[in-house]
Amino acid sequence: MIRWSRSLRQVSGATLAGGLALAALPVSASDLLTIDVVVPGGPDTAPGTFSDAETLIDSLNENGYESINPAYSDSAPATANVNYRGVDIVVRYPDGGETVIFEIPSTGFSETFDDFEDRSANEDALVDFLESNQDGVFTQVLQEAVANTPSDPVAGTPSSLMSKMVEADFTMGTTIGPEPNQVASANEGYNRTRSSFGLNARFGSFTADDTEINVVDLPLNWSRPLDDPRYAVILDLPLTYVETEGTDSFSGSMGLGLRLPLYDNWTLTPAIRGGVVGSLDLGAAAALGGVSLVSNYRFSYEQFDFGIGNSVAYLQTFPLDIDGVEFDYDLQNVVLRNGISVSGPLGFKIFGQNATWEGSVVNTLFFGDELYAENVTDIAFSLGTVQSLNGFTWDSFRIGVTYTFSADSDYEGFRLNFGYRF
Repeated sequence: MIRWSRSLRQVSGATLAGGLALAALPVSASDLLTIDVVVPGGPDTAPGTFSDAETLIDSLNENGYESINPAYSDSAPATANVNYRGVDIVVRYPDGGETVIFEIPSTGFSETFDDFEDRSANEDALVDFLESNQDGVFTQVLQEAVANTPSDPVAGTPSSLMSKMVEADFTMGTTIGPEPNQVASANEGYNRTRSSFGLNARFGSFTADDTEINVVDLPLNWSRPLDDPRYAVILDLPLTYVETEGTDSFSGSMGLGLRLPLYDNWTLTPAIRGGVVGSLDLGAAAALGGVSLVSNYRFSYEQFDFGIGNSVAYLQTFPLDIDGVEFDYDLQNVVLRNGISVSGPLGFKIFGQNATWEGSVVNTLFFGDELYAENVTDIAFSLGTVQSLNGFTWDSFRIGVTYTFSADSDYEGFRLNFGYRF
């Protein structure tokens, strides 16, 4: 991880705005992460643009300011306006003296540091203030980023860990979607069946707010049926890599569920899940935990098979302290995910198994703390082998495509899905 405790104290107070941006989010685009140095009476200059927050930090000092605006002087009034993907952070020097003013305009937060007789000492006081998250100032910036930017790795969009955790629980507990799942019915027998493993891969490309987001998911799944195969213990481990404008972030979660039959064609799956997300390059990190309850109802009509899936989940973030900096998003959200699928035969076999098609529509609604995309819909279509053989899926696979869009934001894109269970 980047060592902030010492390095931040060696740069100017305006650097703290960059440090705050660094911790807030691990991705940025050149037109979304900028510094505009304003000097009263000085010339108008173009803002400095940066490919990542670490480069921004290196430029948030006297040399960096002068490279953006040659009229800057550390003994004169100035303002450093940091635009971090829609979150404005301002460090002001109202005169040529020691006073440093830190502001978050969107929240109305303002704090003045003038207890010391020189500017650098007050900048150190600002460092301590931010690192310890006093008055929840750091949390305010994190929450503003989640609500107003499409690239936060913790929450806010389908690319974030919070959404990935909800999706993983839904997939674990239903037969809806382009990846093989396991089902069992009483009329298929109660013989004890061996464990099955699922290996899946998803490759997605999305856009939001003129930002391109590429996502690679590698969900891993293990299922152990009980003596009555309608019951099963399920362990789930999805891993995610997100590339946004050349910057990387990584996340993963682990879920444990227990499939319980209400009827032969209706199951409930309660689950618990924990996850982490981080970027070593940019120093962003968060932990999430959640619980969910997923319902899966199946029925057939003529040659078509239908599935109805419903889930309710509660997720929250937990604070992490990394190298003296507290990351606390303080988010709590209730999530409803509901979908329907229909599948039918294709009339031929693949590797000796009957081939089928499937279409599905799944909607996800977030309630609680404000997020960038709170109403998201997935429309998927897939082809593959049948999902059930003697009560479970053995050596089955599916390949398909999913179109994702948000009804309350500009987030949208496509994803290629591949799943194999053996």
